[in-house]
Amino acid sequence: MACAADSCIQFTRHASDVLLNLNRLRSRDIFTDVMILVNRQQFRAHKTVLMACRCN
Repeated sequence: MACAADSCIQFTRHASDVLLNLNRLRSRDIFTDVMILVNRQQFRAHKTVLMACRCN
């Protein structure tokens, strides 16, 4: 994408920053919308992250 040098913002770590912040939200149980139960242990998660990681 072309842009003027003074108005261009580059996000070189965007993907890793998004995952880091989603994990921080999950660990604080913020915006989690699904619970997974494994061997009687509960794990809160974000549906969108689970869907993005699913096998095709």
